[in-house]
Amino acid sequence: MNAKTLSISLIAGISGAMFSAQAATFTFGLSLDGEANAFQSVDGIGLTVENASIVGLGAGLFVSTVDGIVLSDSAAGNVQSFDLVFDTDVYINSFSIGSVLNGGGTIGLSVAGGSTISGLDASIVQTVNLGSPILVTSGTSVTLSTAGYGAAAISNLADITVEAVPEPAQASVLLGTAAVLILLGRRRIRR
Repeated sequence: MNAKTLSISLIAGISGAMFSAQAATFTFGLSLDGEANAFQSVDGIGLTVENASIVGLGAGLFVSTVDGIVLSDSAAGNVQSFDLVFDTDVYINSFSIGSVLNGGGTIGLSVAGGSTISGLDASIVQTVNLGSPILVTSGTSVTLSTAGYGAAAISNLADITVEAVPEPAQASVLLGTAAVLILLGRRRIRR
């Protein structure tokens, strides 16, 4: 293997390691039950679940089951909306919603000052894979909310999968490493 081939191999290896973001999946279950907010960390990405808006009560506590965070607007005391806040810039790739008690209604997801997805059928269990991931900057609220639920209809948010946005500094490190390797390769070829 000559110096040029070695340089290209190292650059490819480094760029693959630096720019292949790992998907982090946050799952929600019983640990959130009765809490006003909660923090989870997966693969170095932090997520705060907060601001539960309760039908007829305003702010309140979360209700959760083994299957996730309960959502409904069918009766007083149910969580109608809540916020997800990440501690780093992320792309939302997918999330899973499901029906606990069927009765119609929809679930919507909106990013403060940005993307909105509305009218997701809350009567079926589904994973919503986003063709174009939604960018969410650090500290920005992502609100999940319900609408039009029939009597006693209840759904849940089971999980959300995100990827961290690569830092601009990573590109600088990659370019610097590539330049050094190319210079070393040229030096060896001249000798």
